Amino acid sequence: MVSKRLQAYMTQILLVWCTLFAVVAIATVQGLDWETGVPIQSQEIPVQAAATPPPPPVAAPAKPVVPAFSLLPVGRDQGQGSLGSPSLSWDREKAQLALSIPYTGTLGAYTTFRFDRVQALVFDLHGQWQARATTLVVPDKDCPVRRVQLGQHGTFVRFSLVGNYEAGSEVRYTADHLTIVLDGVRAQGTVRTGSR
Repeated sequence: MVSKRLQAYMTQILLVWCTLFAVVAIATVQGLDWETGVPIQSQEIPVQAAATPPPPPVAAPAKPVVPAFSLLPVGRDQGQGSLGSPSLSWDREKAQLALSIPYTGTLGAYTTFRFDRVQALVFDLHGQWQARATTLVVPDKDCPVRRVQLGQHGTFVRFSLVGNYEAGSEVRYTADHLTIVLDGVRAQGTVRTGSR
């Protein structure tokens, strides 16, 4: 008897739950919008491209820097390399003679002295140098230096600037040129007038 009452009670509870479920389901279905809506057109999401940096400014080509001449030291430090063909330039107004020699290698030092019996000012470039024996004649008749002779020796190369003259002198160089400069050149025994 107890079990029949229990079964009836359980059946009533089940019916109550089913009724509640049905009510909730009906309310949910009635709340939905079943009408056909206007289709929404799809749109592409714009992709933002990464900002490209502006191109770097184009630098103007730099003008080649002409290296300043340095004075070659006087002494017997050894150098080595190869000497090219020398060239002469004579400036009458400045009374200046320049002997320019292209070279490759490493310069050392030089010594200078004057030959009295040959009337020449001599420059010895010390070291192991490859050079071709050369004689240059100065074409300008008003230049007291008559010719330049280049000769190769075992431990030096000799430049002899032949002529009966007086002059100040120095040896200058860059990374690829050696230049012997005679400044204030005048014939021996002449009186120098005015200033340069």
